[in-house]
Amino acid sequence: MGYNFSHISKICDLIENGFVSKKLSIFDLGSQDLHYKDRAHVLEPVRSLAKQLGTDSRDAEDRFNEPSGKVPVHKLMADLGVRYVTTDIEPRPDTVITDLNQPTPVPAIKDIVSSFDIVTNFGTTEHIINQMYAFQLIHDLARVGGLIWCHVPLLGMMNHGFVNLTPKFWAAWIAHNKYEVIHSQISYGGMSVAENPNHFYDSLNQIGEYDLSNIINATLNIIVRKRNDNLFVPPMDIPLPALSSADVERIYGGSLQSLYPDAEVEKRTITLRDFLKRRGFGS
Repeated sequence: MGYNFSHISKICDLIENGFVSKKLSIFDLGSQDLHYKDRAHVLEPVRSLAKQLGTDSRDAEDRFNEPSGKVPVHKLMADLGVRYVTTDIEPRPDTVITDLNQPTPVPAIKDIVSSFDIVTNFGTTEHIINQMYAFQLIHDLARVGGLIWCHVPLLGMMNHGFVNLTPKFWAAWIAHNKYEVIHSQISYGGMSVAENPNHFYDSLNQIGEYDLSNIINATLNIIVRKRNDNLFVPPMDIPLPALSSADVERIYGGSLQSLYPDAEVEKRTITLRDFLKRRGFGS
């Protein structure tokens, strides 16, 4: 999905309202471009962001002469003095190559865990099969008090990606990890259309006839604050009140063991017990 001028404007708002500092650091899940049609339209928020950060905007402004109508975000952030890291499976300049379907090796991130003011997911996780590893990485890279910002498909977009997570997932994701919602908005974008030449569209009829005129597109733009240093707890769609404390600890403990080394789980097991206590299990 990438960036647009509204994302830059929102970063300005977050700084102005004290959610992040002027010594800004961003980790982007997915190597992104900022797309624009009107140069004048995007320059205003870029200048505002430079002013908020106390930097010169001229180098950043010069980038918006590209005939392609897009600017690599890593170059824009470098011009503005933002500490910026991006990861993707696609080899692009200044991008850490990572397969988000796999656990991220601890040595690869040990120096940057819990260190970013904002971790963004602008149209990346819908392309990932293993959601648990992707959301674990997002959680682990955000500092305590930092922001996790997801702008992803919610409905429709039938051949855009693999996964449209439901509102139920997002509510459980927030509750399980004690996030604080800073901003949340669902935007409806009309009826679904074929994204040509996006992959596999002609093959969709193998699994059923799609009437795109009956499918509405919608995206979710949500920002949450990470309020503690707990391990990431993957949401599970299970009726917790109907299970015993031992059952719940076994299920969630197994999930944590698959995401973190044994020593890390042992060091912070209290977070799982706190979670169970909040759900009414144990004393």
